[in-house]
Amino acid sequence: MDSGEIGVKLLKSPLSNNPPPRYNGQTKKLTGLVDYTYIYYKNSDELDAGLIRVYENPVNYGKDGVVNCLFIGGSVRQIPIADFRELLKKSLDAGGVPVSQPAGTTKPEKPAPAAPSTEAGGKK
Repeated sequence: MDSGEIGVKLLKSPLSNNPPPRYNGQTKKLTGLVDYTYIYYKNSDELDAGLIRVYENPVNYGKDGVVNCLFIGGSVRQIPIADFRELLKKSLDAGGVPVSQPAGTTKPEKPAPAAPSTEAGGKK
């Protein structure tokens, strides 16, 4: 961010009602919510192209029950929530570590909560 390669507005989904996070150049920390979770892999040379690299917060899709995902192979797809849960588990089992840092935290966060099941009657 200091180099200007990425702006904070890119960390906010167009579907989100939250303001974009703010970046403090002195502390090098974000404050606010980040809508995308990046998954770090220690050894990314031999990864399956179908593993998730980045995913959007499922809450942004509410009742639609889908999640936007960027895959290791470079494709971007909208995935049904049930399939997303399986792919996220596969990605974490392959050594992936979610590293989004919402609200000024310094430790990696747990993956964003999955969107509420449409079978349960909608939002929490």
